[in-house]
Amino acid sequence: MTDAELHKIAEKTAAFGVHPSGEYIYSFYTEQLQAFAKLIAEREHKWVGLTSDELTDLFYNKNLGQESAVGQAIALLRERNER
Repeated sequence: MTDAELHKIAEKTAAFGVHPSGEYIYSFYTEQLQAFAKLIAEREHKWVGLTSDELTDLFYNKNLGQESAVGQAIALLRERNER
């Protein structure tokens, strides 16, 4: 994440000003700091998908119908991407 992105998120959640030197000054209350941390965590979260082998196994499994394979794929994606 770039400094510009961090400043943009901080500006959304904190009281801020600019020092005469040009440096940004941010002041966070507890709730603001929690909101800032949540936004950073959401931004930093990496999506975990399914490999082509996993998809092939699901969709060519004779024991699963197509709808069941889709349901299994959705369940795996949710499990891997829960926070």
